[in-house]
Amino acid sequence: MSALFDALKSTLGIGYDEKKTKTLLRLCAGRLKLIKNKRTSARMTLEREVVDVLERNNGRASRDTASVRAESVCREERALRAYEILELALETLLARLHVVATSSAVPDELREPIATIIFASKKAKAELPELDGLKKQLGRRYGREYVAACEGDSTARACGAHVVVMECLKVRTVDSETVERKLEEIARDHGVELEPAMPTAIPVSSVPAVAMETKESVEAMTSSYEYGTAQEAAHAAEAAAKRAQHASEAAAALAGLEATSSSTRDMKDASDADIDAVIGEVLAMSDELPDPSASAPPPGVGGAPNAHTKFDNPKSYPKPKSSSPSDDQDDTDDLAQRLAALKKS
Repeated sequence: MSALFDALKSTLGIGYDEKKTKTLLRLCAGRLKLIKNKRTSARMTLEREVVDVLERNNGRASRDTASVRAESVCREERALRAYEILELALETLLARLHVVATSSAVPDELREPIATIIFASKKAKAELPELDGLKKQLGRRYGREYVAACEGDSTARACGAHVVVMECLKVRTVDSETVERKLEEIARDHGVELEPAMPTAIPVSSVPAVAMETKESVEAMTSSYEYGTAQEAAHAAEAAAKRAQHASEAAAALAGLEATSSSTRDMKDASDADIDAVIGEVLAMSDELPDPSASAPPPGVGGAPNAHTKFDNPKSYPKPKSSSPSDDQDDTDDLAQRLAALKKS
């Protein structure tokens, strides 16, 4: 029932309570002062943390950690700027509240304070709950359509909301340039040496890709970049020298590998030549062996056995004391085959 009654009063433009509005303005202004003091203390603590991190001087790790702290400092400062303007709007509206009670339209001199308070009620409601009550009172006085227009991000500026409050109360990250400036400012104010930032080279023209970095390619890449300071250019030159040194070491290692492979091939060719020589000597020795069929007498002549003569099989045969020429020939052939197989392997 109460909600229906409030909606009816808001639609008819009645129900505005000046006394309640004044109380809410005073409460909100007092709470805002406390929040400003709290955020100021937090900003000073964060700055002290940035200085402590930089004094440890751990190289790039210290700078990166300090950058994160500096980003938090930027957010606190942004909120403080918005709250400074919001506090001024509350005090202005409190001093001229009688004009609101006597005018049916938004006064020109209160157009910016009223629109700023209504816009901040949506963004800072968690820290300043009194802003929501002020929005309801102003909505009952000037209508819900006006309140909705002041709350919108695209229409609040047309209603008169302060642009700094609109930008500072937006939920967004801080850009890297602002963080770097704040980090340098903190280091300069406290007399701390700051680790130089990595050079950020901006390409002016496209550079074709190359397989290896030669002197000409390094010059072409260097000429197509612009550096902000001489220190950044020196860092870039040092990095290029290190890359060139690594490339020369890789080329030297590759040349050593090729030399080792060449010596291995020469040793293999020499061993193949030695195997060929041994095989040739063995084959020559086999050609010089006497032919048993040429020196033996024909069958039946000189005591040679006749082919048709039959002998009784003896009970046992004596073992030969030495191998026959045919066995020597077989051994020679077997040795030649083994040497040929060794050559192929």
